[in-house]
Amino acid sequence: MQTWITTVSLDGLCAPNAGGGMGLDVDDLDITEAWVYEEQGRALDKWAKVLRAARTVAVDTDDVAMKRFLGACYKGYVGRMVNPDMWTATRMQHHHQPLWRAAIMAHCRWRGRRVAMRIARDTGRWPIRTMTDSWVYLLGDDQHIADDSDALGKMTVEKHTRLTEEMLLSFAAAETTHEVRLAIASAYGTDTDVREVGE
Repeated sequence: MQTWITTVSLDGLCAPNAGGGMGLDVDDLDITEAWVYEEQGRALDKWAKVLRAARTVAVDTDDVAMKRFLGACYKGYVGRMVNPDMWTATRMQHHHQPLWRAAIMAHCRWRGRRVAMRIARDTGRWPIRTMTDSWVYLLGDDQHIADDSDALGKMTVEKHTRLTEEMLLSFAAAETTHEVRLAIASAYGTDTDVREVGE
């Protein structure tokens, strides 16, 4: 297969399995071409810090509307980075950054795999559904997988529900990803565009 990947994805492919990587050697990847940029930097650090601080306050104060708004700001901007039609004004063209978006998404995937591997190692539990930086786990009574530390990017529980016998049967009978989504939506009493627990 031939494809372009970011340096973050390359790091992930070569990282050990236990760290969420594929454990490959660079020679296994048969790399034939690379684009290298001399400039490096962390252009979005201030923006991310402001959003992160606001989200922490929203979570601490149970402000669901603000938490959703901040999530939409982040997802909206990162999503628009790839679309040149969103940034036609000369003073806005620097926002068209498909490589930044690819690196951000790759970082989220790799970080998620690292956390999932740690949780699986510690508890034997794997997520039943993932979506970039949010996951759904089925847990028994008194099982706790959230990170209670003050670290940034930690796994936290954003919502949970106790499963009835009927809900458990729905999960056990699910054979496709769509059926799993329906079971999750039913458990949370939402439509099929359910938002999962996550980071």
